Amino acid sequence: VFQEVVMNIYMTNKTFMLFLNKKDIFQTKVQHSNISNHFTDFEGFEESDEQEVKNFIYTKFRKIAETCKRTMFDHYTQATDESNIRVVFDGVKNTILKNIMNEIGII
Repeated sequence: VFQEVVMNIYMTNKTFMLFLNKKDIFQTKVQHSNISNHFTDFEGFEESDEQEVKNFIYTKFRKIAETCKRTMFDHYTQATDESNIRVVFDGVKNTILKNIMNEIGII
């Protein structure tokens, strides 16, 4: 689905924000699940290493975005964590403002 959206002609020159929410659940799942059962191309050293698994998942999305020549920012979030959501939304706001300024020729 992500690839179809990114490749859509109406999405040309658009920036994508990837939100991977529920990081608390992800942290638990990584400890008790084997990611290579679901992704045979996972070649990490430690399947229970949260950072390795997270990087693997982000890379899968980044490759699609890069293939389609799209800019993508990713955020690992937990919606119930107010400080985390503030940081994420500040980042999103800054990205939107930069894109607008770029489009109108300010930068």
